[in-house]
Amino acid sequence: MIENENKYEIFQIPSQDHHVFIIETIDGMFDCIYCADLFRNGTIDHTSWTVIEEGELADEILGSHKKVYGEITVAEFESQACLMLG
Repeated sequence: MIENENKYEIFQIPSQDHHVFIIETIDGMFDCIYCADLFRNGTIDHTSWTVIEEGELADEILGSHKKVYGEITVAEFESQACLMLG
């Protein structure tokens, strides 16, 4: 979820405790879910961000209780994530 237009909120869900997620919205509407791995020390592997396709996992993420893990600026996310954004 976007806390403001310049930052993404990073969160975890109970069933996926080795991953973190970002829900991207556009004009308040759901657009995309990103997922990244956590290292053993709890830091985020920013090179592992991937897009979660629509389906069972996306439904689980959207319907789960979310625990805020942190936040990242959109600029940081775009520079650190190795995504094929097109």
